[in-house]
Amino acid sequence: MDKGHAAAIGERIRVTGELACLARGPVIVDSAGVPVWFLRVPSDCALPSGGRIVVEGVRSGLDRIDVEWAGGAA
Repeated sequence: MDKGHAAAIGERIRVTGELACLARGPVIVDSAGVPVWFLRVPSDCALPSGGRIVVEGVRSGLDRIDVEWAGGAA
């Protein structure tokens, strides 16, 4: 998952990856388990329980997405 071609801060973004939970909260990790995107999830948006997910939202920082929608990935 290369961030070099990702949306600029403040723009909409959609990413797919493995969901993990760390001390900082939910994250999308790469194939080696390294955190790629930290997720800010509002209380009215439920994340799938684990595995591959798709997340849509607004990029709000270097490695952060304000999640607006999340679902399981095929």
